[in-house]
Amino acid sequence: MQSIIDGKQGMIVFKDRRPLVKDASAAAVALLKGGAPVKTTTQNNGTIDVPSRLLPVVAVTRDNIQVALIDSGYYLATDFTGSWPGRP
Repeated sequence: MQSIIDGKQGMIVFKDRRPLVKDASAAAVALLKGGAPVKTTTQNNGTIDVPSRLLPVVAVTRDNIQVALIDSGYYLATDFTGSWPGRP
């Protein structure tokens, strides 16, 4: 992130791990109870359609660092130096 703020890098693809942990835990509980994890779609692996639950990814740039990473609570603004749009 610091490289994006410093203008040395254009963007990153960010996938918040917090929903991933929540969904993985719920899937484990469902399986332990003899059920099936919640699916939202399917992905064909070339042989079958695999039930899937896809989580969103965000292209983080200097313009949306504040909303995507700071306001969401994933990072603190004090973790980085410099300024970016929306920095309080």
